[in-house]
Amino acid sequence: MLGIILIACNNGELTAFPSSIQWGDIDFASTMPEEGYDAKTIALNNTGTTDIELTLQEYDDDHLCIDGLSPGTQELGSLEPEQQYSLLIGVCNYASDLGERDTEIEGLISITHTGANSPVDIPWTFTPVLNLD
Repeated sequence: MLGIILIACNNGELTAFPSSIQWGDIDFASTMPEEGYDAKTIALNNTGTTDIELTLQEYDDDHLCIDGLSPGTQELGSLEPEQQYSLLIGVCNYASDLGERDTEIEGLISITHTGANSPVDIPWTFTPVLNLD
């Protein structure tokens, strides 16, 4: 008996730049800007040869805000080869009642996609401080 195996290859590949965010100390004494404290842009690039579909998985909306997106899983759409999607990510909160002030907080932003290297995880850290000078 002769068998045929078909393998589907998707040549889409996603990269994130920067690949991590390390905010350092975030001072919560000032009024928070609309996009969050010290907002950073993450560029998601399709470096492959086929279109890919992007999905932002749930992120830590207790600590972060992503400009233009609501908490929870979000379909970000399709990226053609060499196309870019940008996320503006800021620090929005910390849990003072849980003792988080002056303690480094860390997490991941996870982007799943239909390309070869899914998911792409973007680690982040910050330390909430309160300088009342």
